[in-house]
Amino acid sequence: MTTEEIRIAVAELCGWTVIDGVYPRDCGYPPGHPQHKQEERAPLPNYPADLNACAEFEKTLTDEEFDRYVIILWDKIADTEEAQKPGRNALSCFVRGSTALQRCEAFLRVKGKWVEIANADQGGAR
Repeated sequence: MTTEEIRIAVAELCGWTVIDGVYPRDCGYPPGHPQHKQEERAPLPNYPADLNACAEFEKTLTDEEFDRYVIILWDKIADTEEAQKPGRNALSCFVRGSTALQRCEAFLRVKGKWVEIANADQGGAR
């Protein structure tokens, strides 16, 4: 997924109504906001680059989802220098070592919305 696709997918899962046909596709209506007036649109949070925005979607995870989320992140960062330090575990690496983009991918995987990009030799199908 591209960072724009990730941003939109996370925003939709967080309750944003993304406006199709608007370029750039980085604006919409916030969760619970009426979708009537153009001036009430707002920029989507930049989830793939903003840990503060990620904190918002992390609050929505159930305990079971959060456990899966941490495991997915651990798998992504287990071989990093941070993870190899003595006394590190999955939770500490999650807190100190995962990027906003990695957290977005883990969130989308937990929610079943991550889309793998096929090998370019296969025509780039998704």
